[in-house]
Amino acid sequence: MFEHPAFLFSISVFHKGRKTKTLQSRGEKERKKEKRRKERKKKERERRRNERRKEGRKERRKEGEIEKDREKKKAMSKSSADSQLPSLSFIKGEKSKHCKVGGKKERKKERKKERKERERRKKGRRKKEGRKEGERKKEGEREKEEKEMKEGRKERRREREKKTEKERKLGKKERKKKEGRKEERKEGRKEGEKERKERERKRNERRKENQNIEK
Repeated sequence: MFEHPAFLFSISVFHKGRKTKTLQSRGEKERKKEKRRKERKKKERERRRNERRKEGRKERRKEGEIEKDREKKKAMSKSSADSQLPSLSFIKGEKSKHCKVGGKKERKKERKKERKERERRKKGRRKKEGRKEGERKKEGEREKEEKEMKEGRKERRREREKKTEKERKLGKKERKKKEGRKEERKEGRKEGEKERKERERKRNERRKENQNIEK
């Protein structure tokens, strides 16, 4: 049975199929790996390029600053009036030396710098004004609070005084009432005493009469 050609053929096809499938999947993985590797390389290249650009910019900036310093020193070393003039100033239709040396780009940079400086000062002024306004508001609020507190204290004092006055008046009334009750009690006691004495007198009289009858 196992040696039958049809069986052997089916096994060979089956194995072949499996093999091709695994190879196919392996090929996919390899392609993906390759793609990722290429992407990594690309990113690395871009990163290096950006770093080089940054370095170049820094270098150019340094060179520009060195050049500027040299020009400044030259200008300061000369004791002429032109060297002491500010940049971007025009005297009798002529540009200052700094402008002549720097050229168009330098003038643009100077203008930008001056504009930024103006904006910064304006912002500083606004901040200061805002702070002053805030302080004024705070001061006003504080005064208001103090006023309210004072008024509150006065109100409480008035209420206390009213209360004490009320209590005092009530106390007077209560004292009067108490005194009246005392008087009433005294009078009541006196009345009671009189009645008791009267009763005793009558009792004694009756007793005497009874004793006389017995005799």
